[in-house]
Amino acid sequence: WFQGALAASAPILFFDGWVTPDAYDIIATGSYAASSKGETDCSDLISDGFEALQELRGNSEAYGDIAEIFNLCAVPKGEIEVQSLINTLSDSIGTMAMVNYPYPTSFVEPLPAWPVATACAAGEAAWEAKWQEKYAKLYPIQAVGKTFYNYNDQEPCLDVSVQQGGGLDDNGWGVLACNEMAMPFSSPKPASMFPAAEWNEKENSAQCEAMYGESPQYNWALEYFGGKNPKKDFMKASNIIFSNGTLDPWHAGGVLEQVSEDTISIFIQESAHHLVRRLPNEADPATLTAARETEKQWI
Repeated sequence: WFQGALAASAPILFFDGWVTPDAYDIIATGSYAASSKGETDCSDLISDGFEALQELRGNSEAYGDIAEIFNLCAVPKGEIEVQSLINTLSDSIGTMAMVNYPYPTSFVEPLPAWPVATACAAGEAAWEAKWQEKYAKLYPIQAVGKTFYNYNDQEPCLDVSVQQGGGLDDNGWGVLACNEMAMPFSSPKPASMFPAAEWNEKENSAQCEAMYGESPQYNWALEYFGGKNPKKDFMKASNIIFSNGTLDPWHAGGVLEQVSEDTISIFIQESAHHLVRRLPNEADPATLTAARETEKQWI
């Protein structure tokens, strides 16, 4: 039996029917835009970088320059390898928005404090230094991505054939997302800085079958646990603390409003994914400290 639950950064509503598939990428884009310090919007630099790479996918004459700019372990042999670089950058930049903590961590990779702001500063500096170069738009996104996958220069080169973020194994999540935790993702232009992508259940199901032999159950979570109408479905819920951070793109699927008299919802400013569950740190924002105190009182 459970006496209660602390649902920290729990995206229990992040399913088709409640959350828009665009949510994660749009929120992440906003985090990078808000971290811009110069005249150039950081999210625009990232968007331009992705578009430039996509345009160069079929240009074999540019592969050597791409390999040099991004310090790749091998020169791309074709469009597939360039697309792998695009995917690596997209995953790295998206994950960095999730773990945008106020102090250095090594949760997924060795990262500096406020990694999104650090990445944007690097990207803006790269643009100022390289804006006259032939492939000027590639330098900012290289600098932004490098903040995630090689901030301390711990790797001699970037191998896009392997997963970045050594602290996490995507396969564990991949199996869940291809079974009962089937969450929709898409990337709309111009609201998202990431490469444009549409949500397609048939294509997603085919990928899940090919990778894991699993068939996603898209409606299972909301039908079994409820959530299509949270205030109605969860009105009898009790002893649950729902906490989410404004910086965490997963908050789009979180319970952000109180759903019953015996539950509480805390939306924490300047907080990223499950930061409230990490050990206290002197760099924690006051909003986070206050949220922890509220949680203690409820417990």
